[in-house]
Amino acid sequence: MNTNYVTTRWYRSPELILNLPYGVNIDVFSLGCVMLELYLGYEAFPGKDAIDQLNKVFSVVGTPSIEEWPEGMKHLEEKRIVFPAYEKTDLHSHIASIS
Repeated sequence: MNTNYVTTRWYRSPELILNLPYGVNIDVFSLGCVMLELYLGYEAFPGKDAIDQLNKVFSVVGTPSIEEWPEGMKHLEEKRIVFPAYEKTDLHSHIASIS
């Protein structure tokens, strides 16, 4: 049985937060968040609510463009939700000791 409910907001993928169709990328994102938390010793994206959660993710990986994530950005535009244009960064720059 598959479910799109993830108890802890901090592990929810942007697609899940926006209630987009389920895909394996949702599970991969969640697993990555758990692994990163285990590595760092603290939560990677401790958002206070759904919008803050997306903002924390985008601030690390960069705000996606409409070309990179058409379904998500279209959904955000329809809801009139705008995020700062965070630049794409290499995850290594946020986790200097990872190799």
